[in-house]
Amino acid sequence: MIDTVTDRYNLYSRLLPEQGDPVDETGVTWIYMNQPPVDSMRCDIYYNVLFPLFKHISSRCRECFKVAVKPRTVVELFDLYEIMRKHPYHCKCGLDFRELTEGVYAGFFYCRGLKQGLERFKIMREVIPAEIPMVVKRYCTEYEVGATRICASDKLKRPLTPEQIAFERHVLNNYALKEEKLSRQPEYVMREVMRRWIHSARAAGDSTYKEFTGGNPLYHEVVTYQDGDKKYAT
Repeated sequence: MIDTVTDRYNLYSRLLPEQGDPVDETGVTWIYMNQPPVDSMRCDIYYNVLFPLFKHISSRCRECFKVAVKPRTVVELFDLYEIMRKHPYHCKCGLDFRELTEGVYAGFFYCRGLKQGLERFKIMREVIPAEIPMVVKRYCTEYEVGATRICASDKLKRPLTPEQIAFERHVLNNYALKEEKLSRQPEYVMREVMRRWIHSARAAGDSTYKEFTGGNPLYHEVVTYQDGDKKYAT
């Protein structure tokens, strides 16, 4: 795993690819850790097929609770990564640009059931600073926020009928599994994801990114003229 603490002042330069390194062109902005087997968590089908096409919240989604963490700066995002990589939990952290969520940075610990969610919240609250927002929430935000909303998650009390469960299984059985997910992304992908974090922090006006660039801006500053302090030849 990439160490983002040692020589943090020069982290950005350590993330730059060397000649001949493979290049990640997916644009992914998340780092995933300890992912479960692909056949046990079919989020591609739950989120992209069952929910938008049929307004069906799957049985797996119904028992999915998350400890959601909202770092306020890119420095706190890197700190969260360091915490996550030292625990055995299924989790991810990165940039969250979804329309229905707030803030730029996020992290999620995935839990099976509310009991596990509350237990994990207690564990993580002991190591994540109290000033960083953290909540326990149920399934994906889109299920209960915005135009796609079905209902508040605590109002979803009616269990699935045998017919709905059979339909869900039919859909899952007729969609091919994606390629096996890696429990940990290749290091070259993680390096590019982290560089995207730093560039996005700059774009969001989060100047704490300079903690990783030796205190220097990523780019030269533009010349401005409004105060009359710059002269140019005419």
